[in-house]
Amino acid sequence: MCRADRCSRDGNVGMFIDPDGEKSMWTAEGGAPVAHPDAPVAVLTSGATASAGEAVAVAFRGRPDTRFFGQRTGGVPTGNYPHDLSDGAMLILTEVKEADRTGRIYDGPIPPDEEVPAGRDALEAAKSWLLAQRACR
Repeated sequence: MCRADRCSRDGNVGMFIDPDGEKSMWTAEGGAPVAHPDAPVAVLTSGATASAGEAVAVAFRGRPDTRFFGQRTGGVPTGNYPHDLSDGAMLILTEVKEADRTGRIYDGPIPPDEEVPAGRDALEAAKSWLLAQRACR
């Protein structure tokens, strides 16, 4: 992670935003979160997608040719910060919100583009969408 004022815009896939509005950018090694930057990507989510899983989902939000399938995420797209206490203990507090590459802040469950009810196969819906994409034919 790098500070927003020191990162190039290439490779930025998301950010943490603190209560004062200061941004800490997330970057993908090599500039893209996938090997082929123009490839379509299907992202599967559910209520079990939470915390770090939501950070991965947020990293794909705002990416062209990307679609989300399944159910809303768990609703905790936040970042934690450790504080060392004088007795040697550590207190970890949730202090930042997550935002995607476009700057959109997430502060609750992240909805999919295509809702697939629990018990139905989101993977099949995602595969159907991918197979309809020109780059996947």
